[in-house]
Amino acid sequence: MFICVRRGSDDKILAKFAADYGIELFRDCDINSPKFLAMITKFNCDIFVSMSFD
Repeated sequence: MFICVRRGSDDKILAKFAADYGIELFRDCDINSPKFLAMITKFNCDIFVSMSFD
């Protein structure tokens, strides 16, 4: 439904993937803020997958 990259991340691979498949990409967000939580509510997701690595 969407991809949220790490704050300050310049992940060109994920950005291209999102663009190629029409997936919304969020770059600089506080995933714990009420604003972000309200924003992702529109996706009506049942599950979220979190992966973080360098």
